[in-house]
Amino acid sequence: MNKKPFTQSGLNALREEIRNLPKSEKLRVAALQQDYISWANKHLEFENSQQIYLVNLSSEFVSLATRLTALAISNDEPIRLIKAEKSDGLTAATLAETDVAASSADAEGKLITLGYTSDPDDAGIEVLTYEIRYTTV
Repeated sequence: MNKKPFTQSGLNALREEIRNLPKSEKLRVAALQQDYISWANKHLEFENSQQIYLVNLSSEFVSLATRLTALAISNDEPIRLIKAEKSDGLTAATLAETDVAASSADAEGKLITLGYTSDPDDAGIEVLTYEIRYTTV
């Protein structure tokens, strides 16, 4: 598998590629459960700053992200990626309204949250959602 861009279309392409793997090849996806960071680096193209952020995520966040992402991939469930621009900011009120399973923040105020949210295209489907926002403007 070739690396895909760390964008929604890149995640969709990776998901499609995994979906089309022969059953015996899908076992390689299980590598995600052994080392989430290495698996992500092998399959997604990150900018240098994103790479640094990834390796510095808390172990609790990585543990949950490993389980939820592996489950979503195994069950062929959609994964949504929302990346806000730094200038968008995130207010305390917005943060309080976000139903997240886990979050991790860095010194620049970048916050990544992970949890299940409703699919905007289908109200009956829950989607694993990674959201990257900034807590400061």
